[in-house]
Amino acid sequence: METQYNVSPYELNQAFKRLAWRLNPDKNGNTKPFKPNEQDVLALKNIAGWIDRQRSENVYNNQLFAKLYIHRLREIIRAYKSDILEDINQKELSKLLDYPLEFFYKAFHQDLYNNQLNNLLERIEKGELTVKNDVHNSQLIPVSGDSPQFSTLNSQLFEREYTEEHVKIHLNEMIAEALNRFS
Repeated sequence: METQYNVSPYELNQAFKRLAWRLNPDKNGNTKPFKPNEQDVLALKNIAGWIDRQRSENVYNNQLFAKLYIHRLREIIRAYKSDILEDINQKELSKLLDYPLEFFYKAFHQDLYNNQLNNLLERIEKGELTVKNDVHNSQLIPVSGDSPQFSTLNSQLFEREYTEEHVKIHLNEMIAEALNRFS
């Protein structure tokens, strides 16, 4: 008897009903021992086949997610020096996927800001940028990256150019383009 992978919703429902009927306790909460028959085995195989098919279709229909999942899993395995069978990998991925999408937008925006600030500081240290007048306060911006004035001005300029909403819109455009291109 082979597993039927193309089980209709009706047949799946019947398989569940069959097994529920067989395993259902009596009024006192006791189950009666029984010897499984061919219909019981077929019901179990149909349910198992349906689950296998759903898993396969889920991965097939979400290949972009699967690629990113595998990529991130590989990074976690490297970071923890673990293997695929260890629970820490799944826990780390689950923790990441539990965060709301809005968290990722905000974290990306903050990283973008920090990256821009670090790039400016590096360019100043290398002499690629000169000290300029602070347009708002008519003062010279100190060369030192630890200066609150420098950080404040850069923050103001960054926030004007790259608001969270602007970054979110641009990210959504990039994501939509990737989905259109690779789906």
